[in-house]
Amino acid sequence: MHTFFLQQNMVVINDGSPYSHVGAAIVENAEKDELGLQTIEGMVRNIEKELSRRKE
Repeated sequence: MHTFFLQQNMVVINDGSPYSHVGAAIVENAEKDELGLQTIEGMVRNIEKELSRRKE
């Protein structure tokens, strides 16, 4: 799947180590879903990095 995205000049962004999920989701109560929150935080960090890199 990643190869297809890259061949289409798309940027693939994940949430980072140790899981490297592509995408993020919260299940039920967000305050109690630690893994979901970590996934979203990691994804947002990586999106910020990509956007700042493209500004340069």
